Amino acid sequence: MRDAIIEKLTQFLAQSPRREADVVYALVEVRKLLEREGKKKVFKTLTLFCDWVVHVKLDRRGADDILTMLDARLCTLDLSKPQDITPDNVVRQFVSLYLLHEELKRFCAEMKLPNRWTTDWQSWIRCLRFYGNIVLDCPLAVCRQDHKGKYTQKLVLKTTDVQPEAHDKESLVFEWEFTFNDGTTFKQSHLYSYPTNKWNPSKPTTTEFGI
Repeated sequence: MRDAIIEKLTQFLAQSPRREADVVYALVEVRKLLEREGKKKVFKTLTLFCDWVVHVKLDRRGADDILTMLDARLCTLDLSKPQDITPDNVVRQFVSLYLLHEELKRFCAEMKLPNRWTTDWQSWIRCLRFYGNIVLDCPLAVCRQDHKGKYTQKLVLKTTDVQPEAHDKESLVFEWEFTFNDGTTFKQSHLYSYPTNKWNPSKPTTTEFGI
Protein backbone atom coordinates (compact mmCIF):
# COMPACT_ATOMS: atom_id res chain seq x y z
CA MET A 1 0.00 0.00 0.00
CA ARG A 2 2.75 2.46 0.95
CA ASP A 3 4.70 1.68 -2.21
CA ALA A 4 1.58 2.23 -4.33
CA ILE A 5 0.98 5.67 -2.77
CA ILE A 6 4.64 6.63 -3.23
CA GLU A 7 4.51 5.54 -6.88
CA LYS A 8 1.38 7.61 -7.56
CA LEU A 9 2.77 10.68 -5.81
CA THR A 10 6.08 10.37 -7.62
CA GLN A 11 4.23 10.50 -10.92
CA PHE A 12 2.14 13.53 -9.98
CA LEU A 13 4.76 15.58 -8.13
CA ALA A 14 7.41 15.15 -10.83
CA GLN A 15 5.50 17.40 -13.22
CA SER A 16 3.69 20.69 -13.00
CA PRO A 17 -0.04 20.35 -12.20
CA ARG A 18 -2.22 20.87 -15.25
CA ARG A 19 -5.67 21.12 -13.66
CA GLU A 20 -7.41 21.38 -10.30
CA ALA A 21 -7.99 17.63 -10.21
CA ASP A 22 -4.21 17.05 -10.15
CA VAL A 23 -3.87 19.11 -6.97
CA VAL A 24 -6.84 17.41 -5.30
CA TYR A 25 -5.58 13.93 -6.17
CA ALA A 26 -2.02 14.62 -5.04
CA LEU A 27 -3.10 16.09 -1.70
CA VAL A 28 -5.52 13.21 -1.05
CA GLU A 29 -2.63 10.78 -1.60
CA VAL A 30 -0.36 12.92 0.59
CA ARG A 31 -2.95 12.68 3.37
CA LYS A 32 -3.11 8.90 3.02
CA LEU A 33 0.66 8.74 3.42
CA LEU A 34 0.60 11.13 6.39
CA GLU A 35 -1.92 8.89 8.13
CA ARG A 36 -0.14 5.66 7.23
CA GLU A 37 3.23 6.98 8.46
CA GLY A 38 1.77 8.51 11.63
CA LYS A 39 2.90 11.98 10.56
CA LYS A 40 -0.34 13.98 10.85
CA LYS A 41 0.75 15.65 14.09
CA VAL A 42 4.22 16.33 12.69
CA PHE A 43 2.73 18.02 9.61
CA LYS A 44 -0.37 19.65 11.11
CA THR A 45 -0.65 22.47 8.59
CA LEU A 46 -0.16 20.18 5.60
CA THR A 47 -2.79 17.80 7.00
CA LEU A 48 -5.24 20.69 7.35
CA PHE A 49 -4.70 21.84 3.77
CA CYS A 50 -5.08 18.25 2.54
CA ASP A 51 -8.38 17.91 4.43
CA TRP A 52 -9.61 21.24 3.12
CA VAL A 53 -9.63 20.18 -0.55
CA VAL A 54 -12.25 17.49 0.07
CA HIS A 55 -14.65 19.30 2.46
CA VAL A 56 -17.12 22.07 1.64
CA LYS A 57 -16.80 23.16 5.29
CA LEU A 58 -13.92 22.24 7.54
CA ASP A 59 -14.78 22.32 11.24
CA ARG A 60 -12.72 19.48 12.64
CA ARG A 61 -9.76 19.61 15.04
CA GLY A 62 -7.29 20.88 12.44
CA ALA A 63 -9.43 23.93 11.75
CA ASP A 64 -9.67 24.65 15.48
CA ASP A 65 -5.87 24.41 15.86
CA ILE A 66 -5.22 26.86 13.01
CA LEU A 67 -7.87 29.35 14.10
CA THR A 68 -6.59 29.20 17.70
CA MET A 69 -3.09 29.97 16.41
CA LEU A 70 -4.44 32.98 14.50
CA ASP A 71 -6.48 34.15 17.51
CA ALA A 72 -3.38 35.31 19.34
CA ARG A 73 -2.51 37.56 16.40
CA LEU A 74 -5.93 38.90 15.47
CA CYS A 75 -8.27 38.99 18.45
CA THR A 76 -6.46 41.83 20.18
CA LEU A 77 -6.73 44.10 17.12
CA ASP A 78 -8.67 47.31 17.45
CA LEU A 79 -10.76 47.23 14.27
CA SER A 80 -11.93 50.80 14.88
CA LYS A 81 -8.40 51.98 13.98
CA PRO A 82 -7.54 50.11 10.76
CA GLN A 83 -4.69 52.50 9.98
CA ASP A 84 -2.83 51.25 13.06
CA ILE A 85 -3.19 47.55 12.28
CA THR A 86 -0.33 45.49 10.91
CA PRO A 87 -1.02 41.74 11.10
CA ASP A 88 2.13 39.83 12.03
CA ASN A 89 4.14 37.44 9.93
CA VAL A 90 2.28 34.31 11.04
CA VAL A 91 -0.97 35.65 9.57
CA ARG A 92 0.78 36.58 6.32
CA GLN A 93 2.42 33.17 6.11
CA PHE A 94 -0.98 31.51 6.39
CA VAL A 95 -2.92 33.67 3.92
CA SER A 96 -0.08 33.50 1.37
CA LEU A 97 -0.06 29.66 1.67
CA TYR A 98 3.61 29.92 2.61
CA LEU A 99 2.97 27.52 5.50
CA LEU A 100 1.54 24.99 3.06
CA HIS A 101 4.57 25.43 0.79
CA GLU A 102 7.09 24.89 3.59
CA GLU A 103 5.43 21.78 5.04
CA LEU A 104 4.89 20.21 1.62
CA LYS A 105 8.55 20.83 0.78
CA ARG A 106 9.67 19.25 4.06
CA PHE A 107 7.29 16.32 3.59
CA CYS A 108 8.59 15.61 0.07
CA ALA A 109 12.17 15.68 1.34
CA GLU A 110 11.39 13.30 4.20
CA MET A 111 9.47 10.87 1.98
CA LYS A 112 12.05 11.18 -0.85
CA LEU A 113 9.40 12.40 -3.28
CA PRO A 114 9.92 14.75 -6.25
CA ASN A 115 9.91 18.39 -5.14
CA ARG A 116 9.03 20.16 -8.38
CA TRP A 117 5.84 21.64 -6.96
CA THR A 118 7.76 23.47 -4.24
CA THR A 119 11.08 24.28 -5.95
CA ASP A 120 9.91 25.26 -9.44
CA TRP A 121 8.04 28.53 -8.98
CA GLN A 122 6.07 28.21 -12.20
CA SER A 123 4.68 24.96 -10.82
CA TRP A 124 4.01 26.51 -7.40
CA ILE A 125 2.06 29.40 -8.94
CA ARG A 126 -0.09 26.82 -10.73
CA CYS A 127 -0.63 25.03 -7.42
CA LEU A 128 -1.65 28.27 -5.76
CA ARG A 129 -4.13 29.11 -8.49
CA PHE A 130 -5.68 25.66 -8.50
CA TYR A 131 -5.73 25.33 -4.71
CA GLY A 132 -7.35 28.74 -4.30
CA ASN A 133 -10.12 27.83 -6.73
CA ILE A 134 -10.70 24.51 -4.95
CA VAL A 135 -11.19 25.95 -1.46
CA LEU A 136 -12.90 29.17 -2.57
CA ASP A 137 -15.89 29.88 -0.28
CA CYS A 138 -15.22 26.69 1.71
CA PRO A 139 -14.88 27.97 5.29
CA LEU A 140 -12.73 26.92 8.17
CA ALA A 141 -15.23 27.26 10.99
CA VAL A 142 -15.49 26.42 14.68
CA CYS A 143 -17.94 27.13 17.47
CA ARG A 144 -16.20 27.18 20.84
CA GLN A 145 -19.14 27.50 23.20
CA ASP A 146 -16.98 27.29 26.31
CA HIS A 147 -14.58 30.00 25.08
CA LYS A 148 -14.71 33.26 26.97
CA GLY A 149 -14.00 36.42 25.04
CA LYS A 150 -13.34 37.11 21.38
CA TYR A 151 -12.11 34.38 19.06
CA THR A 152 -11.84 33.61 15.35
CA GLN A 153 -14.98 31.69 14.41
CA LYS A 154 -14.61 31.46 10.64
CA LEU A 155 -12.05 31.98 7.89
CA VAL A 156 -13.04 31.99 4.22
CA LEU A 157 -11.11 32.55 1.01
CA LYS A 158 -13.46 34.97 -0.76
CA THR A 159 -11.51 35.80 -3.93
CA THR A 160 -8.78 34.24 -6.03
CA ASP A 161 -8.12 36.35 -9.08
CA VAL A 162 -5.47 36.56 -11.79
CA GLN A 163 -4.94 40.10 -13.07
CA PRO A 164 -2.72 41.37 -15.89
CA GLU A 165 -0.24 44.04 -14.82
CA ALA A 166 1.76 44.53 -18.04
CA HIS A 167 2.39 42.71 -21.29
CA ASP A 168 4.85 40.35 -19.56
CA LYS A 169 3.52 40.41 -16.00
CA GLU A 170 0.48 39.36 -14.02
CA SER A 171 -0.60 38.98 -10.43
CA LEU A 172 -2.48 36.41 -8.38
CA VAL A 173 -4.63 37.89 -5.61
CA PHE A 174 -6.05 36.05 -2.61
CA GLU A 175 -8.56 37.81 -0.38
CA TRP A 176 -9.48 36.22 2.92
CA GLU A 177 -12.24 37.14 5.34
CA PHE A 178 -11.97 36.42 9.08
CA THR A 179 -15.17 36.46 11.15
CA PHE A 180 -15.04 36.70 14.93
CA ASN A 181 -17.66 35.34 17.31
CA ASP A 182 -18.88 38.88 18.07
CA GLY A 183 -19.74 39.41 14.38
CA THR A 184 -16.82 41.68 13.46
CA THR A 185 -14.84 40.89 10.32
CA PHE A 186 -11.28 41.33 9.20
CA LYS A 187 -10.16 41.09 5.56
CA GLN A 188 -6.61 40.33 4.53
CA SER A 189 -5.39 40.35 0.94
CA HIS A 190 -2.20 38.85 -0.42
CA LEU A 191 -0.84 39.52 -3.89
CA TYR A 192 1.75 37.59 -5.85
CA SER A 193 3.28 39.70 -8.61
CA TYR A 194 5.36 37.80 -11.15
CA PRO A 195 6.50 37.82 -14.79
CA THR A 196 4.51 35.43 -16.91
CA ASN A 197 7.61 33.31 -17.53
CA LYS A 198 9.31 33.31 -14.12
CA TRP A 199 8.73 33.96 -10.41
CA ASN A 200 8.97 37.29 -8.64
CA PRO A 201 8.84 37.70 -4.83
CA SER A 202 5.34 38.13 -3.44
CA LYS A 203 4.14 41.22 -1.67
CA PRO A 204 1.12 41.93 0.54
CA THR A 205 -1.53 44.40 -0.46
CA THR A 206 -3.89 46.53 1.61
CA THR A 207 -6.11 45.21 4.37
CA GLU A 208 -9.78 46.00 4.83
CA PHE A 209 -11.96 45.90 7.91
CA GLY A 210 -15.65 45.65 8.67
CA ILE A 211 -17.69 45.93 11.84
